Amino acid sequence: MKLHRHTIAMGLAMAIATTAPGLVLAQGMGPGMGMGPGMMPCPMIDGGQGMMQMLEPEQRSEMRELMREHRPAQFERMGQLMNLRDDLMAAMQGERPDPEEVQALHARMAELHGEMMAEMVRMRNAMHDLMTDEQRQQLQQATPEATGSDDTPLTTD
Repeated sequence: MKLHRHTIAMGLAMAIATTAPGLVLAQGMGPGMGMGPGMMPCPMIDGGQGMMQMLEPEQRSEMRELMREHRPAQFERMGQLMNLRDDLMAAMQGERPDPEEVQALHARMAELHGEMMAEMVRMRNAMHDLMTDEQRQQLQQATPEATGSDDTPLTTD
């Protein structure tokens, strides 16, 4: 039975480890936030030559204010998510984990993740609204991820 619990715990740890990068990406971190193997430069912070440099001083100030307003709610959600993850791990380490409890905890984690993603999209849209059409076009050209899987540009509207 101990081996069975260990197997379940390892499986859960692996599942959480594979979703953690998605949570980090949801926070706007990941490829492009710094340079490492296989990473692309980020137009937002690429040596000060990125998106922020494209903006007028007033736009930069408004962009920073948007990020400041966004941060506390996202940090709160991330803390809740970490607590739920701990609860889920504790539930899974029991001799006979309750499937309904595990499902409820997982559902709440998914709900929080969805809220975080939606808030990131809202912030991104607000940031794009601060930019002129020309600036959005420059950003799209400077961002390798701005193309779809068939190498066609994605729309910004």
